[in-house]
Amino acid sequence: MADEFENEEGLDLESMGGVSENLASSGKKRKSARAKKAKAKVQEEVEEEEEGEEGKKKARLSNAEKVRAASLEDELFGRASFAPDDEDQDDEDEKATTSGDTETPLFVIDTAGGSAGDLVAAGEAARGEVEASGARKPAWVDEGEEDVTVGIAGESRRRKLRRDVAETEVGGEVFSERLRDKYRELSGPRSHAWAALKPRGAEREAPSDAIMRRSGSLLAPRGASLLPKVIEATRVKDANVTEPSASVLQAIEFHPKSLLMITAGFDKMLRVFDVDGVKNPKVRAAFFEDLPIRRAKFVDDATVLCAGRRPYCYKYNVETGAVSRIPQVSGMEGSSLENFSVGKDLRCVSFLGRNGEVCLVSSKTNRKVAELRVDHRATCAAFASDRELAVTNSVGEVTRWDLRTYRCLDRFSDEGNLKATALAAGSGYWAVGSESGVCNVYAGQLGGSGPKKAVMNLTTKCDHLSFAPSGELLAISSSMKRDALRLVHLPTCTTYQNWPTSKTPLHYVHCTAFSPQSGYLAVGNARGKCLLYRLGHYPEA
Repeated sequence: MADEFENEEGLDLESMGGVSENLASSGKKRKSARAKKAKAKVQEEVEEEEEGEEGKKKARLSNAEKVRAASLEDELFGRASFAPDDEDQDDEDEKATTSGDTETPLFVIDTAGGSAGDLVAAGEAARGEVEASGARKPAWVDEGEEDVTVGIAGESRRRKLRRDVAETEVGGEVFSERLRDKYRELSGPRSHAWAALKPRGAEREAPSDAIMRRSGSLLAPRGASLLPKVIEATRVKDANVTEPSASVLQAIEFHPKSLLMITAGFDKMLRVFDVDGVKNPKVRAAFFEDLPIRRAKFVDDATVLCAGRRPYCYKYNVETGAVSRIPQVSGMEGSSLENFSVGKDLRCVSFLGRNGEVCLVSSKTNRKVAELRVDHRATCAAFASDRELAVTNSVGEVTRWDLRTYRCLDRFSDEGNLKATALAAGSGYWAVGSESGVCNVYAGQLGGSGPKKAVMNLTTKCDHLSFAPSGELLAISSSMKRDALRLVHLPTCTTYQNWPTSKTPLHYVHCTAFSPQSGYLAVGNARGKCLLYRLGHYPEA
């Protein structure tokens, strides 16, 4: 019995031990579950607190923005409010809510300069100061230029901006200023009066009002002097457009009293045109079978003298078309007659020989009147008037004769001239061209105290000179270089800058001529064309 009791007691003890173990494990589980719930609750509370802080912060920011927007509205449009009363109360509540907020604002409204009205008044005052002083400040300044460094030792364009060879870099402001200085240097002084602001309240007037206020003529005075530097030259129909020359034009000339023009060249043709600038019809033509023409000039109102590299020459009557041959000139035996000039009164012709002889022949009788002589070979001759003749030689000397007594008046060396190649006389002026391209212009008496101006615009032999009958223009040209033609303003002895241009189709210029009233300039070139330009300063051709 005792053994059985012991066994039963042992069983009970074992079962109780298992129960206790189960109770312990279930207690641990309950504790861990409670701990997890507590932890989750704490996490939820933390998240709720964070969300509440963010909401409050956003509310404070939105309230601050509303307050600042309202203050900006007040500054721009005044203190009057157009919102209902309840909205005003809400705004006041929001201001009260955010009054204790010490957070840094997103932006600040600067009211140090006063209200919008004060700003407008300040602008008006500044405008008045600008109008009073006449100076204007830049509308915009690039502050970034202070932090920029520009190299000026590399490209050739930038090297020109250096003030010293050792300079390699400059600041942005200095670079900008030097660019402005270079622009002013290249473009010259310019007037900016067109951009000046008129005083406020000034009445605007139509362009016609300014014209009607003047009582003078709207056109330039007919007798006004020709201005230097800029000339109005307009191309019109070529003078020989109806029949161009088949070779180089060697000679062109206007009739002394009309707009008849003669052209001649190596094609052995003499052509006569009636120049009107529109059609320029051909009037007459003559063919000289044995004479390539080098020079042709009017020797009276109806007769043209044509000569070439031959010991004889021809006369052509424009009115009748008759041709007469002059077999030889006394004293010029064996010499060609191509180098001749005609007196201003058309009564005397001078032929230059190869040994320095100068033969004066009557244009009516074809007989020798006198014979003069110069040292070395005579190259050019020109009549200044009915009383004076000048001749140049191959060493640059100039000799003047009195045609009444045939006595030498003066002999001098043209300054810087080693070989004279052209000579011309105008109204109170002389011009001497040289083989180097230099043209010396003399005012008044030839020689005297030296040339008034040495024109150096040509770089090759100056072989043709023409004075305008008005006495204000001189045309100088060279047949050795393309487009080598310049116009000289005689009162100032300066060449015109605007004409001819690089696009003017002059080609190789061999001869030039002015019309009787200086309104037309004719240019004969190597293509056989006689280009015609209308000079706008002169009302009549």
